[in-house]
Amino acid sequence: MDKINLVICSLAVIILFGTEQTLFWFAVFNFLIFLGSEFAIPNIAARNAMKRNEESIEKMRNKGATQEEIVDYIEINDDDRKSIPQWIKTINFITKMLGAILLINGILIRF
Repeated sequence: MDKINLVICSLAVIILFGTEQTLFWFAVFNFLIFLGSEFAIPNIAARNAMKRNEESIEKMRNKGATQEEIVDYIEINDDDRKSIPQWIKTINFITKMLGAILLINGILIRF
C-alpha cells in the first residue's frame, strides 16, 4: 500500500473535520475510494498469479504445505501487474491527486 498517500488522504479528512462540511464529506468519500482502489490492485494481481500457479498450489496443498509456504511460493510478475484494469489505476491516481488538493485546501482553511 502506498503509505505516503494514505497519510495525505487521511490528514485531509482530519484537517477538514469541523470546517466546511462539503469539503469534509468529499474528503471522506475520496479516502474511502482511495482505500478501495488500493486494496483492489494487489488483490487482482495476486488472483491472477494464483490462477497461473493453480496446479503447483494444489500439489503443495496435497503435500501438506502451510498457507505461508504457499504464499511465499507465489510470485507476482509483470503480466500479473499488467492485468489490473486501467480504470482502477486511473481512479487510484485521481484519488491521490484529490487527496493532495484537499489537504492543501484544508491547511489553507484551517490556518
